[in-house]
Amino acid sequence: MIVNIQSDVFAQVKPVKLQALKELVKSGSRHGKFKFWGSNLYVPQAPNLKEVWAAHHLSFTNQQIYDLLSKSVSIVESTEEYTMYMLNEAFNDGKDQKKYSTPPGTLRIYAEDLICFYNGKTWRKLKQ
Repeated sequence: MIVNIQSDVFAQVKPVKLQALKELVKSGSRHGKFKFWGSNLYVPQAPNLKEVWAAHHLSFTNQQIYDLLSKSVSIVESTEEYTMYMLNEAFNDGKDQKKYSTPPGTLRIYAEDLICFYNGKTWRKLKQ
């Protein structure tokens, strides 16, 4: 079976999930499987039934996603883009909401060994 990796098929986890993941890990569900579905799994609108996407076969635990998300946030937390995002979240007046639809620190997982994070300007590969 050939598994395809394509730039428009990925799972995405935003930094806003960090606190919920932290609580999940502390509650004893750290080895539970993280569920990629609905709003955090992006696939083509008209998928070809013969194609198998790597994003459909992701298998990460809650602890692994928490560690990856923590790492991506720790990389970007001292940047100007992340500071502006946090200020916007704290004092949002509704004007700049579109600008931060993808906040700095967001993870995109294309395959088990291809994980990227958004640094506020570009997508970078996250070294594991």
